[in-house]
Order: sequence, then structure tokens, then C-alpha cells
Amino acid sequence: MRVLFFCLALAATGCGGPRFVNYTPHQQKTGLDPKKLYDAAEGTLLDRGYLIAERDEAHFRLVTEPRTLLGSEIGKSKFRYAWTVESASGTLKITLACKEAGGLGDPADCNQQAPEKIVAEQDAIASQAVREAKGP
Repeated sequence: MRVLFFCLALAATGCGGPRFVNYTPHQQKTGLDPKKLYDAAEGTLLDRGYLIAERDEAHFRLVTEPRTLLGSEIGKSKFRYAWTVESASGTLKITLACKEAGGLGDPADCNQQAPEKIVAEQDAIASQAVREAKGP
């Protein structure tokens, strides 16, 4: 009986690994200046602890270094995740790429599922970038 309660307690605290949900890339027409949105997106990513792997100011495109999930899920995740953020024409587009944590090579498109924590992070990045681009 104690074992059952222990297992239920572990499941309730999220020790079973990340919870996967449907993933959709973020796309939002903002009407903001693409350069201002690009700068705000870069600042947002840096504020949130991401390292920028690629900067393409001519095409208003940023790509982060892949990294594992944060917190207790480090080491349990099978994948590393990277963001691509584009702001051309004032449209904020954020897509997710992933690769196996131990794998070599470039990140690829993820499946239709992503950890719930990653999907929430995408929403937070988008909200913060648009808010910063709008200014005071």
C-alpha cells in the first residue's frame, strides 16, 4: 500500500518526465517594425537564458543553440530543443526544432508533440518579445 502511495506521489510531482501536448508553431502579425521586433526577440531570448547560434539581420532571423529542458527534467529528456525566431514584415514567427540529446548534427523538425513546458515557453517568448517591441 505504501508503494502505491509513493508511486502516486511521484506521478503528482511530475517526476515521470515531461508531459507531451500537441505542438503548433507560433505566428502572429504584429504590425510592428521588423527590426524593432527582431531586436526585442533577441533580447527576450537572451533574457530567458538562450544562446544565439545564428543571427541573420538581413532576413530578421535568429536561431538558438539547442538545449535540454530545465529543472528536474534535465537528463530525462530524449531531445534537445532550439528556437527559430523570424520577424520579417512585422510578423513574429517562432518554430521549434529538436534533436536527440546525444545525437550529432543539425536540429530537425520535431514531431507533432512537444513537452508542455516547451509549448508554454514558446508562448512566453512571443508575449515578451511583442511587449518589448511595442515599448512603453
